[in-house]
Amino acid sequence: MRTRDPLKSWAHAFFYVKNDWGLIEKWGRMKDLPVPLHVGEEDILRILNFPDVKHFFIEDQKVSGEKVAVLEAENKKFWTLIAEKEAALFGLKSSRIIEDFKKSIDFKIIIQDHLQEACEHIYNVEVNALEQQYKDEGFTRGFLKGVRLVQRKAGVKFDGLTTSQASEDPSSDLDGAEIESELRQAFSSDDESIDVE
Repeated sequence: MRTRDPLKSWAHAFFYVKNDWGLIEKWGRMKDLPVPLHVGEEDILRILNFPDVKHFFIEDQKVSGEKVAVLEAENKKFWTLIAEKEAALFGLKSSRIIEDFKKSIDFKIIIQDHLQEACEHIYNVEVNALEQQYKDEGFTRGFLKGVRLVQRKAGVKFDGLTTSQASEDPSSDLDGAEIESELRQAFSSDDESIDVE
């Protein structure tokens, strides 16, 4: 850069220099320029207040660090928001898939199969319980029929027997206490008939 005569009036005006990025910066007054016509880098640095330049760089680093921290925080918020949206989207998709499957024919067939298996199991349990009950009642009735037949042949008659109890086919209205009392009477009469003979 060439300088002009510092004694002229325009010497008090500012001078401008292109920086490394091609931008024009205001550096100082023309009268502050050194006497040589060509200004070197050392001269320009001497013109500038060097601690101010250091302060500028430190401040620039501080501001850029703050900007980076803000950008990182925004980036973190952004990725958190994306993760929440994806979770909600996948959650909706999975629940929607489950709901669609529940509405489908396959699901209804599976439910019907499970219900049929449960009904068959309950039916089998109830049938087995009824068979066992009829076997127990049949044994008791058969035993009572045998006792009555023996009593008739022996000619022993029980006091308080109804006609249905005295017949060969006792009614099914007998409960456990009546059957037990009949058995006791039958055994006691068998003991008496054995003693008589």
